[in-house]
Amino acid sequence: MSSEIERLLENRTTLLGGISHDLRTPLARLRIAAELLRGREDDDLLDSMQQDMEEMDTLITRTLELARMMQQDGQQDKETDLAVLVAEIGAARTEAGRQLHIEAASSCKAVINKLVLRRILNNLLDNAFHYAGEKPVGLHLHCSGSKAQICVLDQGAGIPDDQLGRVLQPFYRLDPSRNRGTGGSGLGLAIVQQLAQLQGWKITLNNRKAGGLSACVEIPRDQPGQQQS
Repeated sequence: MSSEIERLLENRTTLLGGISHDLRTPLARLRIAAELLRGREDDDLLDSMQQDMEEMDTLITRTLELARMMQQDGQQDKETDLAVLVAEIGAARTEAGRQLHIEAASSCKAVINKLVLRRILNNLLDNAFHYAGEKPVGLHLHCSGSKAQICVLDQGAGIPDDQLGRVLQPFYRLDPSRNRGTGGSGLGLAIVQQLAQLQGWKITLNNRKAGGLSACVEIPRDQPGQQQS
């Protein structure tokens, strides 16, 4: 219990420190831009300021999102057919024009917080589509008597083996760019990791032999009193 509390406090401190640090850069650029705009109009400078504001808004939104999710309690846990949930998420992506290949068992029930799992899978899919470009992404559900595993498979460049664990840390970026279009906010996979840990689930990242990344969430199905099918 004490180690869990210590870990949560450490994560909160990291998040607060990270967002404070990351907000300073766009704020500094905005201050400089505001001074340069005195007495003249500059469309390029205005566009740059708008981009900085959007970057700040995204960073704040993601951090608040994680904070809200971390406050979710077990009262929302209920038996859910994971195959149905995967199909719903997949349908939303294909309707949006994404190339998504789904493989799932006919039925796989588990007692879960549906909102949290949906957020985890959507974050993993966002990350996969970002790095896969125009290539298809896979969403696979594997089910056994004791656990369920949902994997998002992309055909991107993958992640260096020595950084597979580090990308799950808040504000860690593979791409040193501060531009969200390339480097991102550094919170997408961290949100996935934090939410999974709070639910007692496991996140694993592995480079695929065929190229790309496999990101999986493992969910126990053998909880006391849980019906299995």
